[in-house]
Amino acid sequence: MVTNQDVNVRRARQENFHKLKLHDYVPLYFNPRNAMLYQRQKDFSSELVILEIDKKIILNDYTLFSKGNAARSDCKIEASLLKVKDFPWESIYANTWSNNGEVDEAQKTIMMSECLIRDHIPPEYILHVHCRNDEINQTVRYQTGSQLKSFRTSPEWFF
Repeated sequence: MVTNQDVNVRRARQENFHKLKLHDYVPLYFNPRNAMLYQRQKDFSSELVILEIDKKIILNDYTLFSKGNAARSDCKIEASLLKVKDFPWESIYANTWSNNGEVDEAQKTIMMSECLIRDHIPPEYILHVHCRNDEINQTVRYQTGSQLKSFRTSPEWFF
């Protein structure tokens, strides 16, 4: 798992719905092409993979949704799917957080909106493993054996 230690400190706070710490959840970004992936690619190059998760997972108990990066203190966290439908989806799925060469911090944050899943992701919810290139695809296939079923080379998902 790839994490950012500075952000992890902020994820130690408790959410208001179930009184659990944000660390008790697996964060799933709606838009995989976000600032976290950008930064981690600098550190890990092409060794990263993106897991595509079945959308049905949102029906699990204790699922929460953040409008923006959940680690931010000003982030709005929701438990209701009815409120999630009003999220700014066009902005969440934007291709960039820059405007005329300048970083738009609000856009950068909204692109990091999350679905927060309690405890863990059961393997049956993993639809595809997206790899940046064929070499990593082959390596991950070999390392995971038959545990995962679908591997794709998807350079467009990466920076």
